[in-house]
Amino acid sequence: MLKKRILLISIILGFIAVGFIMLNNSKTDDIDEITGNIILEYPELMGEKNKLVIYFFYGEGCSHCANQKPFLEQLEQTYPDKIEIKRYETWSNPENAELFRYVASVYEVQIRGVPTTFYR
Repeated sequence: MLKKRILLISIILGFIAVGFIMLNNSKTDDIDEITGNIILEYPELMGEKNKLVIYFFYGEGCSHCANQKPFLEQLEQTYPDKIEIKRYETWSNPENAELFRYVASVYEVQIRGVPTTFYR
């Protein structure tokens, strides 16, 4: 009886692992397609090869944005070879605000305010 339960649990965990791997791969493909479109439109968003690029949209004077900045700076300092952070102030810079709207539309996300972070 115990062997049957262990076998059943192993099979279920195997299916879960395979499903997770397949889901994870499809999300990566979607993100690559989405960010590829953004970079075609805005080449300045291109980050260094083999780095996680984080796009941080914020407003100068926003307390929530100010709270997020030290965390992002710590990530950047801790993983300089793995993470690149691009910062875009949107309240006083109309070009950055337009970029924010564009990136959100490509990611199919409704803008609710700042801070907002995307990654590629």
